[in-house]
Amino acid sequence: MENENSVLHEKWVSVYGHTLKYKALFGMNRLFTVDTKALNHIVMNSHIYRKPEPARYALSQLLGDGVLVAEGEKHRQQRKIMNPAFGAPQIRELTEVFIEKAIELRDVWDSQITTEGGVARIDALSWLSRTTLDVIGLAGKGGILPER
Repeated sequence: MENENSVLHEKWVSVYGHTLKYKALFGMNRLFTVDTKALNHIVMNSHIYRKPEPARYALSQLLGDGVLVAEGEKHRQQRKIMNPAFGAPQIRELTEVFIEKAIELRDVWDSQITTEGGVARIDALSWLSRTTLDVIGLAGKGGILPER
């Protein structure tokens, strides 16, 4: 519990391989994988791999009842509405925004590393989340994302 999740997960991968099943809290089975083919299969077959109800509830409290939490027909409807915003032409229009925000993130991290004397621990997930929100905000403000 003292280590970051990635330390534990990296150890699992080195000891057990890219995919494993383990018992979690209350004896519930959990699947852990870093295999990209397996992850693709899971994501593309959400009707088979449903989130457990306690996980869905916790996610909904944190993220709302959106596409990341929804299952089945509700998820399909939300994806159908969102898909036009994520086609190749729309993503191409965001290239400059992605580059601008990536450079900005690089500069922030470089500044933190410099401030710490050349070595720093950076909460990459937090910074990547902020950058993602910045990109979404700029894309919406710039009229790149279609209106509903």
